[in-house]
Amino acid sequence: MEEAIDISQVTARRDLDALLEQPEIRLNLIGGELDQARSAVHGRVALEHIEKYKADKALIGIDGMSLRRGLSSQSEKEQSISLHMAQHAQKVFVLSDSSKFEKDAYLKMGDWNLIDTVITDDQISPAISQQYVSAGIEVVNSHPT
Repeated sequence: MEEAIDISQVTARRDLDALLEQPEIRLNLIGGELDQARSAVHGRVALEHIEKYKADKALIGIDGMSLRRGLSSQSEKEQSISLHMAQHAQKVFVLSDSSKFEKDAYLKMGDWNLIDTVITDDQISPAISQQYVSAGIEVVNSHPT
């Protein structure tokens, strides 16, 4: 017997074609000002919308991370939405390719206590991964061998 899926997704993204093909996933689209280039919303209304929810898990993207400075972003718009979602979730997962490790972006997003796990690709160097694990940060390879 197939196990029932119970997923609700709150998102600021507007490129949802793959999710729209999954009728078992309930979507809640955040309102706010649309940024056409990012295909996502931002602004005060979007932040107020996020405050109404408490997510089990938040999946956020970042533009850089370093052991010294923490998580960072290139965009104030993206940073405010990601930070707000992280603050309203029980567990926070950063989705990041390995090129963003030990790179600082323009705007600090938060310290390491903001997140629970970093999920990355299989191109991360074992030495870098071990530095983060030694610092108490869980690093998960999205393509384990």
